[in-house]
Amino acid sequence: AHKGGIQFGRPNVLVSTAVDGVHIRSLKNGRLLCHMSMMDEVLHADVNGDNIIDQIKLVLPWHDKTSSDTFVWNLLRKMTRDGDGSGEQTSIERSARTVCHAMGLSGLPAREELFSASVCGSQRDRPTDFDDSFLDAVPPIVVESLNGRRDRRDVIVALNNGVVTRLQGNTGRRQWSTGLVHQKSYPTWHEEGVYNALLTRVDSGRIAPSVRPIVVAGEDGLAILSVKNGDVLASTKFPQTSVKRPIMVELSGDETSDMLVTTSTAVWGYQIVVHPGNFIVIRTIIGIVLMGLMLAILRNRFGQRKDRRSTDA
Repeated sequence: AHKGGIQFGRPNVLVSTAVDGVHIRSLKNGRLLCHMSMMDEVLHADVNGDNIIDQIKLVLPWHDKTSSDTFVWNLLRKMTRDGDGSGEQTSIERSARTVCHAMGLSGLPAREELFSASVCGSQRDRPTDFDDSFLDAVPPIVVESLNGRRDRRDVIVALNNGVVTRLQGNTGRRQWSTGLVHQKSYPTWHEEGVYNALLTRVDSGRIAPSVRPIVVAGEDGLAILSVKNGDVLASTKFPQTSVKRPIMVELSGDETSDMLVTTSTAVWGYQIVVHPGNFIVIRTIIGIVLMGLMLAILRNRFGQRKDRRSTDA
């Protein structure tokens, strides 16, 4: 039987996730049947609807780090402006200090590049008092496509300098990006504190899945953003520095997920309250009016008229 996208029957395998990827084991004897390796801090999802697992990875300024990834080196070479090849290594190293891109790769392992797009925003969008050498990000998430296509997904990227970007999953085209306007209400974290940060969405039975807000939590606070345009809907600062990644759990019984934050001396609970917008009511009223007009037209066109004469055509 099939219901709501979940297969019901006689399960014979156990699927589990671990640090190194996904394991599939037999329920009968516990033997490992297959394993799919996945890299840490990389998003794995089918973003372009071709039934192939894609990878969304962030390439940020390197701090004494090296990479053997061919796709990353190709990106750095594309950023290099030295056309005659002289001083190529120096130009690549300079690009590595300024690169701030999201890369979409098709396949696991990657076979081709889908896109590469800047996620740091323009120079005027970046905070002047933030050192880009400390730039860091939480793993991206996927959301429903902004153009309504069910086989496509968009990607949300959040950095610790206050820039959040929404990209088309198949092309990397920027849908929207936040900037300095949200800097004061935006949470932040240090590079070593990325495991205390969280990027996710609010689960709520009171609103449509496609409009569920985005939650960004750092070491010092949290912010709730509109998934449609990136506006900050609510924000707060933590009384103490968070020491673990926050947990989203429904605590208040209102069908909306809340947040648990762990500090060095306490566990803090934050209730998230969702107020459905009036657009639902407006759309319902418009639908009723249109239906009434349609019924009036049909009745006027096909209904029997009492004043109809026998000589009328």
